[in-house]
Amino acid sequence: MTFRSISMPAKPVICGLVLTVIMSFMFFPQIQVQAQAEIRIGTVKIMGEDSGGVSAAAVAGAVLAVEDINKNGGLLGQKLKIERHKAACHPQAAAKLAQKFKRRSLALVASHGCDRAARAAAAVYGHDGPIFISPLATHPSFTDENGYRIFRLAGRDDLEASVIALFLSQFYTGRRIAILYQDTPSHKHFASGLRQQIRAMAVQEDLFKPLASKPAEVTKELRDQKIGVAVVSAGLEATAKLAKALRAAELTVQLIGRRHIGSDHFRQMAGAAAEGIILPQRLHPRDIPSARSLLPHLQNYSQHAAAAFVAAYAGIEAWAAAVRAAGRFEPAAVALKLHEIELATKAGKFRFDIKGDATLPPFAIYQWQGKQLSYLPPPSAHSCPRPPGRLKKLNPQAL
Repeated sequence: MTFRSISMPAKPVICGLVLTVIMSFMFFPQIQVQAQAEIRIGTVKIMGEDSGGVSAAAVAGAVLAVEDINKNGGLLGQKLKIERHKAACHPQAAAKLAQKFKRRSLALVASHGCDRAARAAAAVYGHDGPIFISPLATHPSFTDENGYRIFRLAGRDDLEASVIALFLSQFYTGRRIAILYQDTPSHKHFASGLRQQIRAMAVQEDLFKPLASKPAEVTKELRDQKIGVAVVSAGLEATAKLAKALRAAELTVQLIGRRHIGSDHFRQMAGAAAEGIILPQRLHPRDIPSARSLLPHLQNYSQHAAAAFVAAYAGIEAWAAAVRAAGRFEPAAVALKLHEIELATKAGKFRFDIKGDATLPPFAIYQWQGKQLSYLPPPSAHSCPRPPGRLKKLNPQAL
């Protein structure tokens, strides 16, 4: 806040002191309260089934980050307090908890358990709630439709096809490409988007069709069409069956799947047929130089959970850097700094774009090798697709 200088008649010193005291109470009540209040950060773990322990990992990452900050003297001379809550992965439960966080004036929300819950909470926070930095929300609407205090450190769903398309254009030009999809609206939508993406990169698919019910029929068509690489958008079971059929037929087709086949459950379903399958996935912390100091904390986590742990830790780091830059905890000022400055975190150096999405690679390319996923580094460091569509303009007055 800036003030214009005002010329005033000379007054006795005592009057000036009284005026100063009065103005401090009139214009800076929030700063006075903040200097005394606890700085609270909210986290939410999924109540019930937590797929792969991801929401628990995100909470653990946030807790560790807060502990590390407090060990080093706190933030702006104040200690941080983290609150751990449990809620169902349901929009109504998330919205109710978000209203509670908003009433209690939390400075930051570091996780809301799952993507659906995060979207519902973000709609509540809008332009006048706490800062919300999600390590898990992947749906485009999370940052597209909510306020300027909403940020994410997870790859957007609509960039998965872009990452695969870029990979095809870099490694598989000259090979015959098939795009196969399970005949459901979501898988067909993904396949259509991928086809559009590769054509924009001057790569042409040679086969585009729904998966046949019998894997043997698919295998025969791939052989007849002399397909070299097949991208499959399908559920775990359908993808595993196709992988087994290709292996049984000794057909040398490179299979590329969706990111959900990066689970241990898929590896068990496909067995030896999973070997060599390529897929997009969140970067494992072992493949991020700045995150390697956290590896001792991640030994019992799956790749997705480990990525969520690091993203939550980095979210706390980013918020803390913005608080230092703003010189205060007030969410509007902190949000403005989050949109302005470069942030150095365990997840790497990045900025938040005008939507609130981190300019980190949304996904990387991995391959099943043995019982684990092995990272396939891109040929160039620029491989970071950006979200489609027009960007909204940042209006500091709306913060």
